[in-house]
Amino acid sequence: MDFKGNSIMPVFLLKSYRFFAIVFLLIFSQIVMAKEISFASLLEEMTNRQEVARWPIPDYSCGQFSSYDRNSTNPETPGWWANWDRSHFLRVEENQGRKEYVLMDANGPGAVVRFWTTWHGPDGTEFSNGLLRVYLDKNPEPAIEAPAEDFIDKGHLAGPPLSQGVSPQTEYRWQGHNLYLPIPYAKHCKITYESKTFIDVGGQKGEALYYQINYRSYKKDTLVKTFSMNDLKKYSALLEKTQNILKNGYDYKGKTNKLIGTLAPNGSLSTNIEGRQAIRAMQFKLNAENLSQALRSVILQVEFDGRRTIWCPIGDFFGTGYRVHPCSTWYTDVSQDGTLSCFWVMPFKKQAKVTLQNLSEQKVEIEVGSIITDNWKWDDRSMYFHAGWKQWSDIRTHSNPANPENGASDLNWITIQGRGKYVGDALTLYNNASQWWGEGDEKIYIDGESFPSHFGTGSEDYYGYAWCRPAPFSAPFHAQPCGQGDLTIGFSVNSRFRSLDSIPFTKSLKFDMELWHWVETTMDYAPTIFWYGDLNASDNIQPMPLEAQRPVRAATVAEKTYRNPIIDKIGPADPDVLKYKGKYYLYPTWNGKGYHVFVSEDLINWKQESICYTDSRGGLWAPDLFYNEKGDGRIYLYYTANNPQGGKLIGVAVGDNPLGPFVDKGNIEDSNIIDAHLFSDDDGKLYLYYVKLGNPFIIFVQPMSDPLTKQGEPKEVLRPTVEWEQRRGRVTEGPFMLKHKNTYYLMYSGSGANGPEYAIGYATSKSPLGPFVKYENNPIAKQGNGVYGPGHHCVTEGPNGKLWMIYHQQNSEKVGWDRFIAIDPVWFDEEGLLHAKTTRGTNEKMQWNAK
Repeated sequence: MDFKGNSIMPVFLLKSYRFFAIVFLLIFSQIVMAKEISFASLLEEMTNRQEVARWPIPDYSCGQFSSYDRNSTNPETPGWWANWDRSHFLRVEENQGRKEYVLMDANGPGAVVRFWTTWHGPDGTEFSNGLLRVYLDKNPEPAIEAPAEDFIDKGHLAGPPLSQGVSPQTEYRWQGHNLYLPIPYAKHCKITYESKTFIDVGGQKGEALYYQINYRSYKKDTLVKTFSMNDLKKYSALLEKTQNILKNGYDYKGKTNKLIGTLAPNGSLSTNIEGRQAIRAMQFKLNAENLSQALRSVILQVEFDGRRTIWCPIGDFFGTGYRVHPCSTWYTDVSQDGTLSCFWVMPFKKQAKVTLQNLSEQKVEIEVGSIITDNWKWDDRSMYFHAGWKQWSDIRTHSNPANPENGASDLNWITIQGRGKYVGDALTLYNNASQWWGEGDEKIYIDGESFPSHFGTGSEDYYGYAWCRPAPFSAPFHAQPCGQGDLTIGFSVNSRFRSLDSIPFTKSLKFDMELWHWVETTMDYAPTIFWYGDLNASDNIQPMPLEAQRPVRAATVAEKTYRNPIIDKIGPADPDVLKYKGKYYLYPTWNGKGYHVFVSEDLINWKQESICYTDSRGGLWAPDLFYNEKGDGRIYLYYTANNPQGGKLIGVAVGDNPLGPFVDKGNIEDSNIIDAHLFSDDDGKLYLYYVKLGNPFIIFVQPMSDPLTKQGEPKEVLRPTVEWEQRRGRVTEGPFMLKHKNTYYLMYSGSGANGPEYAIGYATSKSPLGPFVKYENNPIAKQGNGVYGPGHHCVTEGPNGKLWMIYHQQNSEKVGWDRFIAIDPVWFDEEGLLHAKTTRGTNEKMQWNAK
């Protein structure tokens, strides 16, 4: 049976590289590695999952240079948890009249295998984007020289996924940046950074540069070919092939061993696999009334040659925790339908036994259960795969008496005795406070080190992102399938997997992670550890069945908080939200070329999906979606587009899925019209509100016989008449209709949309056709308290049954089009007056009390 590693089809059939080609690649790579380490051999090794399961030849050790706070010197003192983990360097050098700050200085032979960084300018201002230089083999001229952003993130050396950031929903300045392109060197490597904006050590006032550089050190007699920029051209085909394999995986052919059936409460299912083989991939799909509990309480246990090396809740093993969040990495894949796949190579000599044990009190169906195996040539380099899980439930932060300053402490994730290789981990947690949980640094001790050779700069840095950003992302070697609990009460899961940066150890490995929360609270904190080891290697993780049986947490509406901007991007504006079959679909104006779709289940956590509609005329603005639930059941998208004859027009497109595609049904009004909004009254009658451009902007209403057909003539209902509507132009636009207790509330925005004066008001009538009377205390949403230019909104009912306004704000008081999406409550008081709240940058409770 074919099994594709990374994106998995239910039948295990996908595109790309065939198995026999991969076998040839792996044999060839081992021959090359035995002769010489080079840029090409490291690229081949990176995509060789079989090689990860073997002790490395030639031997190497893995270390890390980082910007960790240099006050961290002694675990017996509070300085051990010092947290100014930025702008710390080995030294400063004068070079041809310039200052260069040294990040890394290592003797060869070796290779840089991972480079993570993030940054900001003095006091949070714009980053200077100074020069990174890599000097190899004591050459006074750099082998690589480029601005930091280009070097790490913008394709100077490689594109994604070898150069891979995080979610595009995260504003660029808040992103973590990861470079996995290997840089081998024969004799020596020095990496420096040049910037004129450094003021102080630790970057408290000056520019802040956070960095982590993972590197290999080979034995002295190892032959290594030093990297040059010419390698990028010379091995361009191999580089492209590596990128494609990392993105798409490759096919496995092997024997399929089934593990399907019903798990009774406290029951189990097992399958035995005989012979000298290796598990190449596993895939499962669970069905249960409480799927979240099943993901935590169904335990994956695997014995190799009579010894259990895997005991782990199945959701944690596959990197999704106890909730399904789609995610694809080099070693795992979680699909939208809950199918769980992994691609760890797990060799054994004689026998493997795979067991699923149900520790819950509910029945669980194993709908899909497949284990793909193939022959394995066992040798003295072969190692057994291990996975262990532990949980600290309700652990209290700020509870370390030895560290009264911030209460941070070290949690021992794992201590391993024997020979092996550390290859990754995943962290599932539940945060009980609306503050960041992950200031803690990793500290990895290899072979009895008294000071860790890996000392990190923060938990999110370890996992490839930065600045506590909650947006989900996945890449081959780092992922955050869910970040709901990063800055709010809720659930988060992170993962990091290793290939070239895997950590060999001959005697022992100890992995500690600081528990370092911004506030005193409690958490559920559960790491899963992945490693390979010899038969006699052991660790200190024991099965925790009582923890796996614990009821999992589900965030209630009362617990949830939100923080604006609700989508971490500058640019989207004029949002409309469609509530459709239990989910929310958000459509903004964005670049005028097409309508992007964002999807959420709670109005807080949004995932960017596809573009649902494009128009060759361009100038797409202000979408409005209408689900004709009482009619033909179709979805209507009202758009604003450029009129080829000049000006703007509104039209309508129709589809059956909120994600599209939508098929254009033609123009509705083409006489310089924008901002369509369709309102359905209680009696089923339809009214299309829109804005006619000119001086002034005037709102009209057009009765409709159906979503496509006009009925009668349009009628003017609102124009700018008061001062706040005319501060920047004479504007009333962005109409949106609400009905409350037989009164019609026509909400609208006034003044120019590119200024901080932009604001929201409303007018009332007893008929959708008017006449409308403006509220005397308009605007109800305006600039103030750090909010600029709130406007062009829609209103929807949230999961808590309350009304929520989704709108855009200006990013600053400057005139322009730098806008972002926000959400805040609106409500009616006892007198029928409409109120709105606007916020920015503060944690707000999802469940609020109306005034």
